[in-house]
Amino acid sequence: MFAEFYGIRPLSVILATVASFIVGMIWYTVFGKLWMKLQNAQEKDLNKDNMGTTYFTAIAISLVQFLVLDWMIGRMDFRSIGQSALLGGIIALFFLVLDDFSRNLWEPQRKSPVFIALNAGNTLLSFIVGGAVLGIG
Repeated sequence: MFAEFYGIRPLSVILATVASFIVGMIWYTVFGKLWMKLQNAQEKDLNKDNMGTTYFTAIAISLVQFLVLDWMIGRMDFRSIGQSALLGGIIALFFLVLDDFSRNLWEPQRKSPVFIALNAGNTLLSFIVGGAVLGIG
């Protein structure tokens, strides 16, 4: 549907990135108070001084992630929404989510499993939705 450059569809990658940010906005609107409580943080504790840099970095990372996911989808010849969403979910679960839990084992101040699961849920859902968007194109 969208133009390809070396198997990558830039517009699809951008749309998947936007979709993942929408998932995050909804996710943390619903779970934000719990997320703050699990960190023993308050609104005033959040670093809002560098929000431009924070958003720019987060968007750049997301673009790279979905660029690679789109490349993988193309290499595997997955072009259905279901296959692409499944691949996004598999990658998120087995590479990102499990790594979050594993990394926490070595942290001097471990986060609660609920806190990690809360962030992991956002990651998993974002990659499933982003993968589905890539499957549309």
